[in-house]
Amino acid sequence: MAKASRELRLFYSVFKDLRTSTKAEVVDIGVTEEELSLRPVVSLSDTSSVSLLETYGRQLGRKAEDREIWGQVLSIDEDADYGFDIKLSYFLDGIQRTSWVANVPVLKTGERVPVSVGQVAAAILHRENRHLKIIRKYVRNNFSVFLPFEFMGEVTDIEAVRKWVAKGMPTIGNLKWRDTSYDPAPVREGGKVVYDEKGNEKHDRIPTRELRKNLTDINFFRNLSRRWNRRHRAILEQELHDDFARDFSCKKAKEKEHNFLVIDGVITDVRGPVLQFAIGISKSFNTRFLNTKEHNKVLQLKQFQRSPVFLLHSPPDESSLESGTSADDIVRFSGKRASWYVRLRTVKYSSPTYGLVRIELLPDVLPNKGSADLWGEEDTRFVDAITQAVIRERLPTSFPDKRWHNLLYPIFMCEEYLRSMIYPHTTVKYISVTPEV
Repeated sequence: MAKASRELRLFYSVFKDLRTSTKAEVVDIGVTEEELSLRPVVSLSDTSSVSLLETYGRQLGRKAEDREIWGQVLSIDEDADYGFDIKLSYFLDGIQRTSWVANVPVLKTGERVPVSVGQVAAAILHRENRHLKIIRKYVRNNFSVFLPFEFMGEVTDIEAVRKWVAKGMPTIGNLKWRDTSYDPAPVREGGKVVYDEKGNEKHDRIPTRELRKNLTDINFFRNLSRRWNRRHRAILEQELHDDFARDFSCKKAKEKEHNFLVIDGVITDVRGPVLQFAIGISKSFNTRFLNTKEHNKVLQLKQFQRSPVFLLHSPPDESSLESGTSADDIVRFSGKRASWYVRLRTVKYSSPTYGLVRIELLPDVLPNKGSADLWGEEDTRFVDAITQAVIRERLPTSFPDKRWHNLLYPIFMCEEYLRSMIYPHTTVKYISVTPEV
């Protein structure tokens, strides 16, 4: 026993020396969800779709060429006065959750089709006197059940399924039944979404042969439900955005004072006319808009540094359709967006996208209406003022969210409120009724 005690004391003494002599640095590498999913980065092959918009060199004090502009380091002073009163007053975000609840047999051989319940919710938070408030008028949510009814009617006894549909999941309430026999991407002609006589989006029917071939791949139908749920989330956010846009006044109370609606994601996520005073905050980096050299400079930005402003040229889509929104409050999306990157925070040995966000807005908001030829010092100061306002939103932090390093706190609070409105996966499954077909 004495020998064991001596060996134990010796072990503790060695361990103590090792612990005190070893210096370790805890680092949050800030890997994003996009990087964890290992999806390939899509590069825009058409260089004409992106062009440099900012042509005034702030450090040079004059017009400059592209090479000179990209050679500058544009640091933002958190306390500087850039001559514009930028207020980020409204914050729009949406959330979705798709839960598998049951499998419906469709063939005598045992193949089954998964039944999924989709939940989507969207809301706008208003900040007033440093307090975030929910505007009940701008809160939306709905529930959907995804099942390929038309396809199942061709391969199984659809009446038995319909009987279950009539009585299924009554405890959730307000359920909308969605037929996933169609492609979630709407049909487009000339870049515009095609609508039927009733005003509904047209969708291509997925061939029966393809659906039947994937009966053994349960993930195929689950992913189809997730894609449909994302589509309904986009539609719900658009409805919320349109209601808000009708009420929101773009009149300037004071000269050079701007109240902005902040949208989580790109502004084209909102499928319709875009509110003039709206900015998008994108945390996704699956698309590379710039060439390799310029993109590397973006990834090397330090804290509070931003890239030059570039112009994204996108083909017009359903955003150009009539919506009934007042032209005074809405600028119809022209297929162009002014965009730039900024680093909110950094840490040693972190991911290249740690604390990095991309900001979008309509070019018409800029003092010289987004003209590269007319771009001047006033435009650069306006962009600096918006960037400064976004940087200030980095605090308080959005712990414990994994995206805290580039997630704005008001958007985080909006998501937290929306999460309280939807059921967890386990709850949805246990309040659902498993069909017997």
